[in-house]
Amino acid sequence: MNYLAIDYLERSARRYADKTAVVDIHGRITYAELNTRAGEIATELLEAGCHHESVAIYAVKSVETTCALWGIARAGCYYTFLDLGQPDSRLRKIAEKLGTRYILTDSEHREEAGRLFPDRQVMDIALMRHKPDEEKLRCVREGMCCQDPLYVNFTSGTTGEPKGVMVGHLSVVDFIDVFVETFSITDRDVVGNQAPYDFDVSVKDIYSCAAVGATLVIIPREYFTKPKDIMDYLCEEKVTTIIWAVSAMCFLSTMKAFYYKVPETIGKIMFSGEVMPVRHLAIWRQFLPDATYVNLYGPTEITCNCTYYVLDAANDYADGIPIGKPFRNEKVYLAGEEDRLIQKPGEQGEICVAGITLALGYYGDEAETARRFVRNPFNSLYEEKMYRTGDLARYDEKGDLCYIGRSDAQIKYLGHRIELSEIEFYANRAEGVERACCVFMEERQRLVLFYAGESDGEQVRHFLEKSLPPHMIPGQYIRVEQIPLTKNGKMDRRKIAAQYVDTEGRKV
Repeated sequence: MNYLAIDYLERSARRYADKTAVVDIHGRITYAELNTRAGEIATELLEAGCHHESVAIYAVKSVETTCALWGIARAGCYYTFLDLGQPDSRLRKIAEKLGTRYILTDSEHREEAGRLFPDRQVMDIALMRHKPDEEKLRCVREGMCCQDPLYVNFTSGTTGEPKGVMVGHLSVVDFIDVFVETFSITDRDVVGNQAPYDFDVSVKDIYSCAAVGATLVIIPREYFTKPKDIMDYLCEEKVTTIIWAVSAMCFLSTMKAFYYKVPETIGKIMFSGEVMPVRHLAIWRQFLPDATYVNLYGPTEITCNCTYYVLDAANDYADGIPIGKPFRNEKVYLAGEEDRLIQKPGEQGEICVAGITLALGYYGDEAETARRFVRNPFNSLYEEKMYRTGDLARYDEKGDLCYIGRSDAQIKYLGHRIELSEIEFYANRAEGVERACCVFMEERQRLVLFYAGESDGEQVRHFLEKSLPPHMIPGQYIRVEQIPLTKNGKMDRRKIAAQYVDTEGRKV
């Protein structure tokens, strides 16, 4: 049995030495070469005095940065990817919170990293060519524990401070072993990576490939503004599996990319992050009808995902796509008021998760960890941790979980509790609407629907009036060129709200 994530790489380096491990637009590397480069980087870190501590990576995702994250792990340390697009002040806050002494970068960003982090040791990955010290690496390996941290991913905190989710080796191994088995991912697969490396969707790409000897194809971020380039790349590399954010999939269907070229080798399509609009799903299924489609759900704090739903080819999912049932070895509960366990269909509750895949907690934040990672109230026999997601769901008649929305995105309007995601669900079904986002302007006490598409506001309103009660009908409709997205491919509600102009033409 594997206990450390680095076992995946070392095993695949033995079994698939000459097989391509990672590809980017500049080159590719075999499993044997990847393991050697990881050993070089790990040895260089050990020689620099780095041991069992945080190492940050300030560079674009690439073959070299993939080598770097494996090198950090082989050195017994844990990595954090710093997003180049983040404000300097936020990046410095993250580095400070991590307490990291080492910043790994590439030649293109070395000078910039030195300016940003003058009090840290900046190391160019390309120059880290120390011959692997196998004895030192063996000693490090023997001293590692399966609950040691592997990475820290930073998310937005409610206080405005970046919040680091710390995930251990065992959590990743436990999830990935089940994940590759559940979806029959093998050494014959080629996985097309869309997610940034500081976003936990990439964990499925990186470690699934290493676990089974599959090939990881890194799709450049800029290609997600160039649909023809994406389609050419997917076809050239014969990608078989994609695990993407919903918005990335919607980008291709919106841009009519399939009329240019169809990547016919793709047989597994998994999506997560937001509710998949059925209109866009239908386009994908039209052009790739034989692929297996899977809806994945789970926050960063539980290591990627806790539930999944394999779509039925005969179902159009006009009423929405369930998030399904728990992965093996994960416990998922619906908690009602005062932690009453909900098991009957139709009743709403908060999704809570227990199991080995739970993160170690929030980095350097005991209070927030204690608030969200609580003792499982549904287990009175022994102490077991449970994570409160803040997401709301219900069971359908088949026992599948159906996502409702965020508990903190539930608003009070005209005396009613309203889920903004429910309004968006129906708006996305209106003719001439490509994508919709509903925002509650609290100061004005107004529901505003932003949408991209050819329809006009009155048409959208009339459609919603057929499906929603009066108190859920938005009072204003604003058509935009496109719905702005975060770098992780989710709708950027802050940017959307900033585009609000009231009915008198005043921007607020």
